Amino acid sequence: MGEVVRSGIRSIHRGQWEAAASTGLTAYQTWRHVILPQALVIVIPPLSSEVLNIIKNSAIAMTIAITDLMFFSQKIEEETFAGFEAYTAGTLLFLLLTLLTVGAIYYLQRLSGLKVRSGH
Repeated sequence: MGEVVRSGIRSIHRGQWEAAASTGLTAYQTWRHVILPQALVIVIPPLSSEVLNIIKNSAIAMTIAITDLMFFSQKIEEETFAGFEAYTAGTLLFLLLTLLTVGAIYYLQRLSGLKVRSGH
């Protein structure tokens, strides 16, 4: 992720830095008002993909999260004999986590002025 952010910052044309300096902006003002807003627009799509890949493909997260969800679903099934409901709730919790992440990413993209594309 750090490499994505670094690449986004380095992709800002040198003329932007020079223009900010020529207008008398301090280094902090240059970063805050010129560089970071442009870099954010560049960085959001690849960071979005990284975050979703971490959630979906991380072996540790999948092992721990799914195992925990299914363990608790199994415990609920053993105590209440409501297996379908328990496993459905566990699945919906994992789906909710993923959908909330996607929603947050779309919100950030709209906030930054990026055109939101559906599909890959």
